Amino acid sequence: MRRLFLLVIFMFFTSYVSSQTIKGTVQSTSKIAISNIRVTIPGGDSDLTDSNGEFELRTSNCNQCKPGQTILFTISNDEYGSHRILRTISNNYTVFIEIEKRTNIVVVSGLVKDLRTKRGLKNITVKILSNDELGKLPPKKTNGAGEVVFSIEKDLLNNQKILEFNFTDESGNYIDKRKMLKITAPFEALLQKKKRITPPNKIKTNPERNTNILKIRSYQKTTIEVSPGDTIIIKASGTITVGAILGNCNPNGKKFGLFGTDISRYNIVPNINHAALMMRINNQTDWIFVGEELTYYPKKKGFLAFEVNDNEKGNNSGDYEVKVIKK
Repeated sequence: MRRLFLLVIFMFFTSYVSSQTIKGTVQSTSKIAISNIRVTIPGGDSDLTDSNGEFELRTSNCNQCKPGQTILFTISNDEYGSHRILRTISNNYTVFIEIEKRTNIVVVSGLVKDLRTKRGLKNITVKILSNDELGKLPPKKTNGAGEVVFSIEKDLLNNQKILEFNFTDESGNYIDKRKMLKITAPFEALLQKKKRITPPNKIKTNPERNTNILKIRSYQKTTIEVSPGDTIIIKASGTITVGAILGNCNPNGKKFGLFGTDISRYNIVPNINHAALMMRINNQTDWIFVGEELTYYPKKKGFLAFEVNDNEKGNNSGDYEVKVIKK
């Protein structure tokens, strides 16, 4: 009960913090409120100031946007040019920003995100390709929030409102992308993760006991051949983390989610526990629950295949260690 109470308090606090807004004012060095100037914070939220120079920004996508933290504000319009200014957020989530006219520099900024999760991507290389002069600008890498910022001389832009960008992930996790984007406001580029082909399982074999040991996180077709008359003993251990909420699962899987919720819609086989270890012979039979231990007498000849009963494995981590003994 105490854990449940603490969980509720944590969820309420998280919801409260994520719903905060930063309120601020932008004025010139001559103390005149500046209207219609765009203000942007890390995480991508932006707003145009009103006639009083005031703006409001949501903090839900900005992890560092908390009282006492210093964050980078990007501010721009045609009359005052572009500025990047550090300001510390007060306890009541307010800031005051003063700028001077600087019309020779334009700040081009944007966010690079994962196509599926919409989370900012770090260390993505971004290069402008639009013309020969802009193409000479050095590429930039996104920061921890997925933000990238270019400070460009206005003459180089030649009044262009759309630029061509190239996005490259040097780690090889995401597909490179080339796209034309508007720069009148912070742009957003979505990158698709590469589909990884799981290499064939490296099986350790003990010839004395005819034992095979392998790691299973997703579908695996093995080279373990079985036939009628064999006795197959399967023992599994280890844990797989199934998302942030459901947590760790052992090979037996979980029947229910948090607070007894139904999670069968996330299963490959509805009537087998979520994230449980399963097996079958090639594609000849239905999936069979393995769990932590199973003794199996094959009725057909073929190769064993294993699977984890989860149809959304993108947020999983860890492996089950599976020992297969054939007698």
